[in-house]
Amino acid sequence: MPVGVFRALVTAATVDMKTGLLTCHAWHARAAALLSVTERPIALYVLDVDRFGEVNKAIGHVDADAALARAAHALRRAMGADAVVGRFGGDEFVAITPVDGAEAARRAGQDACDRVAEPVPGRPPAPAGLTVTASIGGVVTRSSTPDLTALLWAADAALYSAKRAGGNTVRIVEAELARDTELEPTERGSSGDQIA
Repeated sequence: MPVGVFRALVTAATVDMKTGLLTCHAWHARAAALLSVTERPIALYVLDVDRFGEVNKAIGHVDADAALARAAHALRRAMGADAVVGRFGGDEFVAITPVDGAEAARRAGQDACDRVAEPVPGRPPAPAGLTVTASIGGVVTRSSTPDLTALLWAADAALYSAKRAGGNTVRIVEAELARDTELEPTERGSSGDQIA
């Protein structure tokens, strides 16, 4: 097999063509590798574009895909160089990165949320007031043996809390994960205040 063809196949298997982020499968592999080597606290985020179906209907598939790519790039910029960022599927993205603690994780999540929020461009023009926003759920752990699946479950639960709060919101939970214990999160709002 020619080298160029091989490289193209590897890229197709690891890079999502619409967003330039890692595919779900490639993200899982790299996230697991990051977890195995880092000694710092880890934050895992799940980002979901709010009301993406409405955006898609209002501006059409081509411009909606461009809006999705902009959201993906906003997440990547907010997470920084050490992050592993991927497209989980549809309008949902994931990122995992070492952090200095829960407050730093909250700030990065809020930065991503702020960077995504923008009026919807497109042809024909979108209805006035239609804006691309995102809900973000995240989990921070200091465990030396974090489990990727448990982190994903915790971040996803935090994401649903952000959605229930109306979207365009960040919810971060702190959790200590150990091999033989249940996840015990403490949920915090985007301001860092404990929420019910």
